[in-house]
Amino acid sequence: QARRVALEFADLMRDGDQVAVLRPGDRRPSEPRWHRTRPALADEIDSIEPSTAFSDLAEAVAKAGDWLLSTTFVNREIFVLSDLQATAIGDSLTRDFPTEIPVRLVRLGTQSIPNTAVTDVRLMSQIIEVGRPVQVDATLASYGSEGPTSILASVFLDGERSAQAEVVVDANSTVNVELVVTPRRTGWLDGTVELEDDNLADDNRRYFALAAPEARRVLLASGSGFDATYLNLALASDVTPGRARYDVEAASQSALSSRRLADYDAVILAGVASLSSGQISSLATYVSTGGGVLMYPPTSADASSINAVLSRLGGGSIEGFVGPTADPVVAADADTEHPLFEGVFDTGESGSGPNLEKFDVYRFAAYRSANAAENTLVRLSTGHPFLQEIPSGRGKVLLMASVPTPSWTELPLRGLFVPLLHRAISYVSASESPGGERLTIGDRLDMQLAGFSESDVIEILGGEEQLVPAQRPAFGGMVVTVGDGISRPGVYAVKVGDRVVGKLSANLDARESDVRTLDTDSAVEQLRATTDVDLRAMAVAGEVGFAAAISTMRTGIELWNVFLGVALVILLAEMLVARLWRPESAAT
Repeated sequence: QARRVALEFADLMRDGDQVAVLRPGDRRPSEPRWHRTRPALADEIDSIEPSTAFSDLAEAVAKAGDWLLSTTFVNREIFVLSDLQATAIGDSLTRDFPTEIPVRLVRLGTQSIPNTAVTDVRLMSQIIEVGRPVQVDATLASYGSEGPTSILASVFLDGERSAQAEVVVDANSTVNVELVVTPRRTGWLDGTVELEDDNLADDNRRYFALAAPEARRVLLASGSGFDATYLNLALASDVTPGRARYDVEAASQSALSSRRLADYDAVILAGVASLSSGQISSLATYVSTGGGVLMYPPTSADASSINAVLSRLGGGSIEGFVGPTADPVVAADADTEHPLFEGVFDTGESGSGPNLEKFDVYRFAAYRSANAAENTLVRLSTGHPFLQEIPSGRGKVLLMASVPTPSWTELPLRGLFVPLLHRAISYVSASESPGGERLTIGDRLDMQLAGFSESDVIEILGGEEQLVPAQRPAFGGMVVTVGDGISRPGVYAVKVGDRVVGKLSANLDARESDVRTLDTDSAVEQLRATTDVDLRAMAVAGEVGFAAAISTMRTGIELWNVFLGVALVILLAEMLVARLWRPESAAT
């Protein structure tokens, strides 16, 4: 309909007219193409296809005003062809909009169409493992209906339906529903949350991705005198068959400088007592770019190096060591709601909540936190932290207060040791977005890829699209800018050579799903709320006399035919009077 109405405008072109077309869905329009002939304008109109990007009508009108201000035309005018979707109109025109340029709203369509949509999908689980449930939170919306709507939502992972849920959504509102998927294999998996078909099919499906890593690369840097026997046993591949394995590379604390930390998903500092300033700086850079570190205190009483690392990472300090104690301290309290413990603890027999398997601690480092952002995940009966989370940049840092040997704690001899260690490494090695990057079509996104250089060719592939995005070097890797070339919803692979290094899920702007419209008067009032621009509504597109209304708006009402009619009536009246009326004779 928009194309047909635009062609009606093209039919009104006269010699000397110039017309340019601006599409509101184009967030970064190029310079205008001024058409001087009807065929040239018609060709561009016929080539326009619906856009999946969000349309900002006020922004588009402002851009059209800029285009006209740069011209020397005597008469300038803007016609807006729109269904006047409320979310697309947005804010009013700015105060500096050229008031001498008239703006005319031409409404397309008059029907009110109800619509249901999936407007958002988020992964609630931060640690993704094969065979472990993953919580997916979906936002469902209903717009334009007169009452509550029942919506059936299904979640698919790797092409298989994993779960369904039916919810009732009130008119013109949203509701969140939790769905659960379980990865059956390692690697990147594509997913969708889908609704049943309705009037607008494009927003009935929303894409997401998740990564269940096949292996985690771990660098185990240990200090002299540290016994890594229990760590190596717990991280052996045959301990948890079928789960993600840990490719552990051992190194002494002196050899830490020769390792490129970006090659590892996690770094374990086990009993490290001496680190150079260069090593500390490398660790800080690694964490700031998204790396994860698990720390154990030094076996000696010297905590100066580990405190220097903690200070660079924004943490507190080890103020001393407690023990060996005659009466062991008990690890008695845990933050079981933390993502690290998801699925680790058994639920109590009464169903009251997860139970912590208590264990004795004979010796530990007395850690003092530096800020309120830190989180104590396991606390000792003395009140000291046993497992502390230290937020730092884009990465994650965990500090264990005891060395994993029986002389420090009985934890290595308990069944909790292996799952707790695995979850700790999985947690610190998990990226900020375990579901990959999320892109709203029409926007731009900067992706940080650690460990790559300018010589690496980074590609974005999905469906029929294959892009080589702009990239620039950044601290610790490369920054890739995507957005302009992605116009269709879906899951896109981020590849370097033959290796998939990430996924990107592209979806519609949620505002596009709210199909409610404004009447023309309300739209005019909203757009010119802060400006005195000559903005009016015209006849609804497609009505009889629409083309004539445009001509009248441009030239005014022609009065010659009115005066001609009046003259003919007067002439007719005069003829009738001359024919029928005779003057009376005067008396003699």
